[in-house]
Amino acid sequence: MSEQLLFPQLAPSLERLKSLWPWGRKALVLDIQQQVAESDEHSVRMRLHLQASEAELLKINGELGLANTQLGQLQSSHQQLQTEHAEQTRQLFERTHEHNLLTQAHTEQQATLAKLQTEHTDQTQQLLERTNEHNLLIQTHAKQQAELEKLQAIHAQLDAAHTQLQALHSTLEETHGQLRHDHSELGQRLATRNNAYEQLQTEHEQLRQQAEQHLTKLQQTLACLGALQEQHAQLQQAHNALLEAQLSLQEDHEQLRGDHRKLSEDAELVKKRYSLVCNILNSKPAENPALAELKTWLAESFAQDVQRLELPADITTAALQQGQSIGLHVELLSHSPALRNKFLVAVAGGFSSGKSSFVTSFMRKEESQLLAKGIQPVTAIPTYVMPGSALSIQGHTSKGAHVELSREEYAELTHDFISNMGFNVKDVMPHVVIESSMPSLEHLAFVDMPGYDPAASASADTLADRGTASAALSEAHAVIWLVALDSNGTLPANDLEFLVNHADNRPLYVVLNKADLRPLSALRDVLDEIQQHLEDYDLPYEGISAYSSENREEILYYGKSLNEIMQEWDRPSSAEKELHKEFDAVVTALDQAFSQQHRKGQEAHDLLHSLELDFMQMVGSEAKIFQTARERLGQLKTALAETSSDDAQDKLENMRKRGHDLLRDNCDTDHVIPRSKKERIQDIASTLEQIINRR
Repeated sequence: MSEQLLFPQLAPSLERLKSLWPWGRKALVLDIQQQVAESDEHSVRMRLHLQASEAELLKINGELGLANTQLGQLQSSHQQLQTEHAEQTRQLFERTHEHNLLTQAHTEQQATLAKLQTEHTDQTQQLLERTNEHNLLIQTHAKQQAELEKLQAIHAQLDAAHTQLQALHSTLEETHGQLRHDHSELGQRLATRNNAYEQLQTEHEQLRQQAEQHLTKLQQTLACLGALQEQHAQLQQAHNALLEAQLSLQEDHEQLRGDHRKLSEDAELVKKRYSLVCNILNSKPAENPALAELKTWLAESFAQDVQRLELPADITTAALQQGQSIGLHVELLSHSPALRNKFLVAVAGGFSSGKSSFVTSFMRKEESQLLAKGIQPVTAIPTYVMPGSALSIQGHTSKGAHVELSREEYAELTHDFISNMGFNVKDVMPHVVIESSMPSLEHLAFVDMPGYDPAASASADTLADRGTASAALSEAHAVIWLVALDSNGTLPANDLEFLVNHADNRPLYVVLNKADLRPLSALRDVLDEIQQHLEDYDLPYEGISAYSSENREEILYYGKSLNEIMQEWDRPSSAEKELHKEFDAVVTALDQAFSQQHRKGQEAHDLLHSLELDFMQMVGSEAKIFQTARERLGQLKTALAETSSDDAQDKLENMRKRGHDLLRDNCDTDHVIPRSKKERIQDIASTLEQIINRR
């Protein structure tokens, strides 16, 4: 069970994290430890509860099986009794039916015998009457001599009839005897059947009593069966309740598993963050005293001198921000010397406009899935992507060191990942440099920036992303502005205002990304609309292209094509000259602002002096009110004359000279961070490959 608990698995990592994080973060680690321990205790309680419920369910299932067995036996006995009762009832019915048939046959035979006796008596009476007649005929034979022959014939007939009657009488006597014999036998059989009937009645009475007893037992059995059914219903309800409890426990178990899975994912995420932070914090920068001196001078002397000029707040803030931007640019070039001669193109646009997919479309296909892509604002740290001989990802720290990043580590640098770190990762790793094979480019480097506009993700730092995008634009030589055709399809007013405020007359090229999602006729309408918007805002542009990053294909363009502008921008650039030019522009802007302010101050001084003379003429030089006004005007003159023009010009010239000297020191190849042997070999191989490609 111990290997299923979270606390033993996470305790070492949390202890290491607690020892590394500052005191303010240890409470978070202790809170996580307490939550993990409580989750483990809850898991153990739920597991014990589940085991007890399963044992109780097994016991109830056993009792329920025994009751079902007994119920089956009772049902079998009841079925057998019903079968026996039905058989005995059938036999009794058959015997009663046979007795009724015999009684009916006996009655019919008695009726037939009585009928035969009646017929025999009639025939005997007739025979006696005819015998009397025969005697009379004999007596009158003499008298009827004449009719003798006739009478003889009649007598012969009568003799024949008498013979027949005698034969019939004999037959009747035989039949009567047979009937008497049959009647005797039927009487014996009737007696036997009566005895059998009485015996059957006795057996029927016994069977009836047995049936009543069986019926009583059956009613008792049915009552027991009803009670068993009630117990079965109660057991079924208990079983259903246990099933519901089991389902609830399973749901709790699934929820605990989900919590455990989420905690495991959180722990893995914490490990990744811990590993990334350790790599960043443990990386040791190469010594670069020139860069350290420049950064110190910009943060101290330069900032103090600018503030002592007492210029308007907007001019002072702009100068300090430009100085900071120059320092970051010098630091970037110091850490990534390959960018010194690259033409920087800022790839900008709104949220989820496909900036990363556009940049990767110029890489080889096997490396095109490198940069972060997705519906969320994922490019959280500015990324410089430039041609190289092999794939290389380096995160540059604020200390001047660089950290090798894997593809997986770079893919984790999303807004969601960084926002959960507890601090701003961009403060310790301000940018990432990627070198990848780009067959069609040589001296061009992309700056993949975060979206400037409010993002849909709650974790996106919109203000910081807007500042990052503005700073990256200030370093770039040209701007490619992307518009996604799957979500917007036009240049919104926010994009146009951002370009007006930050483009600063840099070459601008507009790309309508994901153009494969629109038909050609619709693309022409969108290009016409964007062209009209750019002209309305008086924004010069090199061209507008409908491009598919997925297919790496330009479908339609106005002005210069995308391939044409890329070939035009793919040229070497001197970062040193541009830095000197940018710094000189900052100092020149301060000089012009101070000169303008000094002129206004001189005009105010002359106006105060004229006002003093006019007031003296009005009230007289001896008036007390004039003396008071003169003192106040003198204070104003002193305040206006505190910073002389000569001192300010000297400070600005010293600032200009010191800044250019420090920039030359940093741009000098002697102060460049030495590259490793592997990197030098890769540069040589890249140069040879480029020469072969040209030939």
